[in-house]
Amino acid sequence: MSGLFVLDQKQENAHSRLAAQKTFYSSMKWVEKVFEMYYPDWVNRKQIPNSEAIKRDDLEYDSQGNPLTKEQILKSYEKFLATAMSMLEFKDEDVPPTIRNENKADFYRWIDATGITVNDCNPRLKCILRALYEILDGKENKASKDLDNLKPVPNPSAKAYLNTFANLNRQKISESQLAQNLKGKKWNELNYEPKFFGNEQKGKIKLEQIINSISEYEYWKFYFVEQKETYGLVNDDAMLE
Repeated sequence: MSGLFVLDQKQENAHSRLAAQKTFYSSMKWVEKVFEMYYPDWVNRKQIPNSEAIKRDDLEYDSQGNPLTKEQILKSYEKFLATAMSMLEFKDEDVPPTIRNENKADFYRWIDATGITVNDCNPRLKCILRALYEILDGKENKASKDLDNLKPVPNPSAKAYLNTFANLNRQKISESQLAQNLKGKKWNELNYEPKFFGNEQKGKIKLEQIINSISEYEYWKFYFVEQKETYGLVNDDAMLE
């Protein structure tokens, strides 16, 4: 098997744990990028340091270099958020429940630290939070499902496309180096470092309130990206009766 690097079970577990943490954190960067479009005071709420926050000015212009509207920019952000969240799928046999619970706990702390409540959270953002929670809880990955049914968008920004390709290539190189460095380590040999520092229990309660405030109809009418065909609730009229 010349030229191939095969992970042994110990290394795979160690790599899975760190990969789960990194992928979750990458998703949270895009969550914050989307949320800042809704909260005028987000600079006082955000938890991602400026040095690590998403900076993608190229997503604010079309392929001709013309500035996009706020709505168009938000659609681009949500597409990249969906892409990041679609990578948050880990098989149970590869990732122990402990790892999934670590990310959920960090998510609860983030909710509390940002001060988001059921009363000031936009319905669309509530759907995003529910979708992310369900992925972390091992349920359906709505982001991935939406991307699989993505309606083609003409004339994407060439600059944005090239930047995205470059970022993905850097991630692949980084993951390969990470796998090499973790050779021979078990998943429980890695130190867990929380990224967010709110109150876990308070955040959990706030998230439950947010999720419970939206109906199944509202949630399944929400899509991260424009769809070729809807796959949510079949009889919308019946739901409104």
